[in-house]
Amino acid sequence: MGSSAILIYLYLLKEAFNRNNARFSISDVQISKNLNLTKKTVKVNKDILFNNGLIDYKTRNGVPCNYQIITDYPLETDNSNQKIEKKIAVIQDVKKQDIVKKQSKNIEKNSKEDSEQNSENLSKDSPQNNPQKALNKDIPTLEEFLKFAKTLNSYDDSLVENLELKYEEWTEKGWKNNFGRPITDWKSAIKNTMPYLKNRSNTNIDSIQSIPNIRRTGIEKV
Repeated sequence: MGSSAILIYLYLLKEAFNRNNARFSISDVQISKNLNLTKKTVKVNKDILFNNGLIDYKTRNGVPCNYQIITDYPLETDNSNQKIEKKIAVIQDVKKQDIVKKQSKNIEKNSKEDSEQNSENLSKDSPQNNPQKALNKDIPTLEEFLKFAKTLNSYDDSLVENLELKYEEWTEKGWKNNFGRPITDWKSAIKNTMPYLKNRSNTNIDSIQSIPNIRRTGIEKV
């Protein structure tokens, strides 16, 4: 039997000594309240006591349970009640210590799990394990992007529109190049891209200038 069953038995034995009668009535609610146990624990353990032949009981809905202590000795034994109360106190102290130990272990376990989880999260978020997060931290605003481009020797005011389009393109791709690789140094990427943007701008200008001037001719009269 467990400590809860022993505790309930000693409590019932004490009640029998107090009443000087092996037969008495008491509710499970009262037992659970006095022993700081749940009603479910009381019910389970009184069945254990019954199956071990230590008590007999009868229950009816809405009324206290009728108990009978099954003993081979009279209940009038001197100092028996005091001894039982001491045993009850000892068992209750042991149960409290067990609860405290379990709570301490749970707190320690939860603290360890939280610490491990935090370490894992920090590891995942580190630049080495999460290059994309490190990259996002260094992504420039459009203003910063254009401001840096203007410091380059190859910059021309006609490139502003193409630079803005390139910024939008890289942003939509998650700051990855055409090969799907992360752009880790955006300033270097602009330097390398500027010549192509300049050629594209010149090509657009040449295309516009090459459009032929079509003259409208009059319709001949028949």
